[in-house]
Amino acid sequence: MIIPYFFGALVVVGVFLFLKKFYLTNARRMTSRTIGTVQGAEERVVITATDRHVETVLTVNYAAGGRDWTVTGVIFGDRARHFPAGRTVPVKYNPANPDMAEVAL
Repeated sequence: MIIPYFFGALVVVGVFLFLKKFYLTNARRMTSRTIGTVQGAEERVVITATDRHVETVLTVNYAAGGRDWTVTGVIFGDRARHFPAGRTVPVKYNPANPDMAEVAL
């Protein structure tokens, strides 16, 4: 008689863990968008045990929640020349915590 309750509890815990892992992510909390300004872009070479590739690191300033914030984004490839200082780019952020943001390219 107690076994059905035990399995029911396991299902509830499993659903909760699934939601926490795959649905309730930081990316889903970033629901607002704004325009940011590129402050700098630099390329870096990343070497691992099995791979070598180039990444472009963007530093972007944006305004949200009445304050100015800075976010750093990484783009695959040598694309720094496409993002000169002063270029505008979209930024996604969490309205409850504007410090949680990402460059939305």
